[in-house]
Amino acid sequence: MGDGDVILWRSGPWSLDMKVFNGVSQINPMGASGYNLVAKDNGNRIEFSLTMQTSVRMRFVHLANGTLTRYVFADQERQWIYTWSQLADPCDLYNHCGENAMCTVGSEPRCQCVFGFKPSLGSEWNKGNWSGWCIRNTTIADCQRRDIGFMNLTNVKMPDLQTFYRVVNQTSERLCRIYCLNNCSCIAYVFMNNDGCYTWSGALFNLMNLTTSSMGANLSIKLNESDLPPPACIR
Repeated sequence: MGDGDVILWRSGPWSLDMKVFNGVSQINPMGASGYNLVAKDNGNRIEFSLTMQTSVRMRFVHLANGTLTRYVFADQERQWIYTWSQLADPCDLYNHCGENAMCTVGSEPRCQCVFGFKPSLGSEWNKGNWSGWCIRNTTIADCQRRDIGFMNLTNVKMPDLQTFYRVVNQTSERLCRIYCLNNCSCIAYVFMNNDGCYTWSGALFNLMNLTTSSMGANLSIKLNESDLPPPACIR
């Protein structure tokens, strides 16, 4: 969702595991809501249809201020009831915290660098100015070294897909991890049973901690051993 060329909000990719778009909290799986989304052509195309398994009537409204809002019709009250929206919190804004930073709803401060990273402009970051970005504590100079591992983040909105690659032939979390470990351009990965292996090769954009939802993914970020929290997950 955007305003001209400016991105305001994005969901994560469609998840075959959860039957929802990753990172869209407070919304039921489509099949339980009277709608059905079916992935076609290896996930490159999605078909959207209305099912007849429910009498619930819903409508989505894109308001003038950019907010995407869902309403459900209440038969007893005979009126539309607000149930869900995006852009309701600053963390919903696209890439609100900048590169390699996590946004957490209700947290103070709401923006924090991912573990193993630090603000590029520390003085501005401490003032609540998150227009900069986060950089690694230590650079991975040689990806073939033995002291490289992964730091795991649970239940997060998947990073923007502008620097991702889907590895369709890696059929387990272990194989996905090995692929990323042996690929010097890979900096992070996500594996889901029915969705496969996703890897990222550039900065991580639009990270969000889904503290009030189970619609997130487990993201593993490649770090030097010296930057890993104990107990370290080293290959």
